[in-house]
Amino acid sequence: MSWDSAVTDMTTNVFSDKLIMFHVIAMIAAGIGNFGMAMAASPRRDLGFKYAS
Repeated sequence: MSWDSAVTDMTTNVFSDKLIMFHVIAMIAAGIGNFGMAMAASPRRDLGFKYAS
């Protein structure tokens, strides 16, 4: 099987722009939430400033 066996010459969009934007925004929000959880769970107070910058 070659590396481009799944590539087609289709010109129509497979996924909608709204769906892609929803997933991108959800991943960004999850990342920000992870930083928030890390700051809240960390006993070190100096890490909050590092995460915020």
